[in-house]
Amino acid sequence: MLMAALLFFGCVQPSQPAQSAKTLAQELGIPSPAPHSAFYYANVSSIEGNFQGTLATYYTYGNFHADVQFAGMDGFSLFRINGSNYLCLQAQGTCTMQSEGASGFGLLLLQSASSFSVETLPQRKIANQDAKCFSISPKGGTQYFSSINCYSPQGVLVYSFSSDLAQGTTMETTLTGAGGTPSEARFRLPYPMQ
Repeated sequence: MLMAALLFFGCVQPSQPAQSAKTLAQELGIPSPAPHSAFYYANVSSIEGNFQGTLATYYTYGNFHADVQFAGMDGFSLFRINGSNYLCLQAQGTCTMQSEGASGFGLLLLQSASSFSVETLPQRKIANQDAKCFSISPKGGTQYFSSINCYSPQGVLVYSFSSDLAQGTTMETTLTGAGGTPSEARFRLPYPMQ
């Protein structure tokens, strides 16, 4: 289950934002998201079983933090702070640096558009927002991976469905609420590094 979430947050998105190339946000006609908090219901299906839970995500100009909690499992947090990725496990009370991961929902839109294949899908009404939806897949990535993402007019992810046939995993997230700019404290690791 942890691997499914790490796959969703890490391998779906390249690790480094675009520097001068046209961003995915520009290509899709979506504004790059302003700092925000967003809360999601998540449903994951994997060879390990089906899991329901919640995600609380926080984004501010390149930094990302997600608190992940699934029923019957220990919670964990994913961070991307100043270009470095971290995984923090609540049960162990420790954080470790990760080579990949935690690039997060907001940073996907800042990636180079040339790294992705995109198909525009019909708009949908999600969480009382008129969402623009797209099928987005990494170029040169696994042929078994697919993703549908829907964004609010402000560039906030409101819905995502991803499938990795090689791992036997699907993950669906739906926005349940959104908030304003997260505090700086949201981007500090909660436990010591291991």
